[in-house]
Amino acid sequence: MRKIACIAMLSLLTVSCQNEQRQSTEQAETVVSLKSDAMENFENALKTIAKGQTRFIDSNKALNEEGVEVLLPAASQLLIDNNMSETELKRMEKRKILKKGFSVYHENLAQYRNKIKSNQ
Repeated sequence: MRKIACIAMLSLLTVSCQNEQRQSTEQAETVVSLKSDAMENFENALKTIAKGQTRFIDSNKALNEEGVEVLLPAASQLLIDNNMSETELKRMEKRKILKKGFSVYHENLAQYRNKIKSNQ
């Protein structure tokens, strides 16, 4: 009887440990986990602008040239990752690249949120 009880306890412990390992390795999808490096870089550039508001925003509450230069590389990379060619980028004005970058950023966030909702 003791042997059966010990075997039952050991098998119960083994099964519970395996379940814990599976749960820890299965990471829940979040917007952060789905973001690409280009999305992260664009978001970090936006945070930089937000932290140094007066430095990057002019008196008309528009992005000044220094702010454009902070966002431009991240926006360009985001557009390239979104299948825009470098030659197309070179033809565009800086502010149009930023506008398109914001558009792609928001579209991607919406897609990530929809993907998470559909997986739940």
